[in-house]
Amino acid sequence: MTTLDESVSVSRERLAVAAGAALLLAGVLLVTVVLPAEYAVDPLGTGARLGLLDLGVTGKQVEALNASAAKTDGAQAAIIVPQPKPFVRDSETFTIEAVIGSVTPRR
Repeated sequence: MTTLDESVSVSRERLAVAAGAALLLAGVLLVTVVLPAEYAVDPLGTGARLGLLDLGVTGKQVEALNASAAKTDGAQAAIIVPQPKPFVRDSETFTIEAVIGSVTPRR
C-alpha cells in the first residue's frame, strides 16, 4: 500500500516531467516555426523547407517600407498604418409579423 508521501512524490515527479516536456516542445516550436515566420531567422533551415521563411521576409520588407517612408520630408506618410478600429460592426433589427389567415389548418 502506498502512503500519502509516496503519492505526493510521484505526482511531483510527473508534474516536473510534464513541465519539462512542455518547455522543450515550446522551444522547438519557437526555433522551427515562430522565428522563421515572424522574423525571417532560420537557424535550423526548417523554415525554408516549410515555406515559412517568405512570411518573415515580407514582414522585414514592410518594416523597411515604413522606415523609408518615415525618413521622407513629410510628403508621404507611412505606407502601412495600424488602424484604431479594424472593422465596423453594424447591427440590423428585423421585425417578423404574423399574418392571420395565411396558414390553413389541417383537418
